[in-house]
Amino acid sequence: MNFTLIFALVVAVFGLVRRDELLVAVGLAVAIFNWFTTPRQYLIYEDALVIAYGQPRVRVIPFGQVSGAPEVLKLVVGDRLRVRLVRGRPVIFQIRDVPTFHDRLAEALNGFRRDHPEMGSPGPGPEGQGSP
Repeated sequence: MNFTLIFALVVAVFGLVRRDELLVAVGLAVAIFNWFTTPRQYLIYEDALVIAYGQPRVRVIPFGQVSGAPEVLKLVVGDRLRVRLVRGRPVIFQIRDVPTFHDRLAEALNGFRRDHPEMGSPGPGPEGQGSP
């Protein structure tokens, strides 16, 4: 359940009932922002990780752009998964079952690197210490 989206829509409806244009605008703006920035699904394919946000926004991270192995971060607010990219900032995921997702993503990354050695060294990480 996306409580932020639901709350924003409730604020917008409350603004309609009270005929308050500012509440309607703020509620709809927060709802739209939340829809386009909150991940709905994480899909692991043979050659890429796909993050599906609110339709039509989808982010594809080809495994050739991933540096090293996925890392589990132990934070006060809960566990997160971090994937470092060759270029750009690392991507941090908030997932319900971090250990299972980590294992599946690491397995897919290792399979991709095994099948595509021409992609170069995966960089430092527990599952890959460079090219053989």
